[in-house]
Amino acid sequence: MPRWVAPLVIVTTVVVAIAVGLLWYVIGGWPRDHDRYGTVPIPGQRTLELPQGEVRLDFEGEVSGGTQTRTLEDPPPGLRVRVRARNGRELDVDEVSSSLYGVFSGGRGHEPFGKVDVPERGRYGVRTTAEEASAGGEITAGPELWNPLGSRALGAVLAGFAVLLVLLVFDLPFIIMAGRRA
Repeated sequence: MPRWVAPLVIVTTVVVAIAVGLLWYVIGGWPRDHDRYGTVPIPGQRTLELPQGEVRLDFEGEVSGGTQTRTLEDPPPGLRVRVRARNGRELDVDEVSSSLYGVFSGGRGHEPFGKVDVPERGRYGVRTTAEEASAGGEITAGPELWNPLGSRALGAVLAGFAVLLVLLVFDLPFIIMAGRRA
């Protein structure tokens, strides 16, 4: 085996681990329990019990296609989500790029839509409107993305480190063989 194989394998492994850490940081954490606080049809309105802090809003809909080519239906044009406190104050819904991730399970899937900073725990009116009704689409409300100890940076470092360790275990035979032939 040529001498350049071991350094190439190590450099590639480190680059992949750094890329995973950066991806974790860009996404913001690990998606979880996207509908924990409830769902609202499109169009529709519901009162949801929300905790204080960040609440993530996802678009959930039907999935089409095969195993390798599955796609989530598009949100209906003009989709808007309003979150209103009991006192009538409307909370700001910050947009989150839907291209960050998509999660598919069975014939359903979800992707990020937005997030809202809830000032205090309580009941909030959530209303969805769109230019067209969505056949099976809805907005789900769930907790913020998971990060160890609540730190996005720590999550990115640990994700990159975990990938580095796993890849090094798989790379070890190549590194040893390259070292013996040198």
